[in-house]
Amino acid sequence: MGFFGRGRGKGKGRKGPRRPSARRGRGRSFRRCRFCADPNLEIDYKNVHMLRTFLTERYKIVSSRQSRVCVWHQRKLNIAIRRARMMALLPFTISNRLPPDVLG
Repeated sequence: MGFFGRGRGKGKGRKGPRRPSARRGRGRSFRRCRFCADPNLEIDYKNVHMLRTFLTERYKIVSSRQSRVCVWHQRKLNIAIRRARMMALLPFTISNRLPPDVLG
């Protein structure tokens, strides 16, 4: 046993040859960023309908992996969503309060 448990302990190092991954070999369909594909589309904080597609039902910003947007446009989207929130065009979160008529 090495210094402070380094060496041939449990779970240390790889055993045997590397196995091919199950994902490798599959041909994934390439999907381009929608803003890169269409140069006429602009990211604007005033276009709330477009920005809403990049938010979850709890108004969290969707990751670029889920929204299929490149890094450059994901940063622009984040800035636009934050600006729209500050201008009160988009809510920060959903309201958990019940309306007064439900309370009785």
